[in-house]
Amino acid sequence: MQVWLHLLVREVDQLREQPEWLPEAREYWSEQATIAINGLICPRLDYFLIDEADVDLMRKLVQRVIGRLREFGDIVPRDFLNDLCQLPAHSQFTKDIATEEFLAYGRALRKLLDGKMQSQECA
Repeated sequence: MQVWLHLLVREVDQLREQPEWLPEAREYWSEQATIAINGLICPRLDYFLIDEADVDLMRKLVQRVIGRLREFGDIVPRDFLNDLCQLPAHSQFTKDIATEEFLAYGRALRKLLDGKMQSQECA
């Protein structure tokens, strides 16, 4: 999820116009992706996505991330991941990661946004 939040933040940064809630969400997602206390990351989608317009925008952002991931082909290079996540040396990716691992998360996120999956609330 850490990589996904970083990628979502990148996509948000590309938007010329943003609804009022998105800058706060962007900062929160960036923080969550960066600190990941005890491995717990909570994107607080229930908090930020309060109406269908918000959910629609999130669907578009997710689709854009999926498109960018597909541009890598079968493998996302570890150098890209380490640059994206800015991890300390002891936490860096040591190998390239199959793109499918990130795409699977994107498919699950789309199901969640489409109401075909339930999420667990985080504290």
